[in-house]
Amino acid sequence: MRSGRLRLVTKAGVVGLMAAALTMVGCIWLAVGAAGGGLAAVWYEGKVEQTLNADIETCHRAAERALADLKLPVLKSRADAVTAHLESEYADRKHVWINLEAVGTGITKVTIRVGLVGDQNRSVSLLEGIKRHAGL
Repeated sequence: MRSGRLRLVTKAGVVGLMAAALTMVGCIWLAVGAAGGGLAAVWYEGKVEQTLNADIETCHRAAERALADLKLPVLKSRADAVTAHLESEYADRKHVWINLEAVGTGITKVTIRVGLVGDQNRSVSLLEGIKRHAGL
């Protein structure tokens, strides 16, 4: 009886470790690149993030234009002097979240997630569009 119970606990432990390993795959970060816009873009937990040398109003307008370039509808667009939030959706129903946060005078942190688990290519494409429209 004790031996059977030990095997069950061991199997549960192995399954738990495998599940933990799978969830950690999405936690690996990747430096995407740094071109003139500020610090390097980082891919982490399904999001791309970069701090840009532009104020939040400029970044907000640039984000709306980047969505328009891809013919993505702006489903939500809210902004104040400190934060901004935009939402959109691709035709394949992958949702887009863009969050902007002023982190200093003329400096904005941009965070983009596409889809529930993240789509790196689409996220980076949107970030590049934002940088282009912000003049960076």
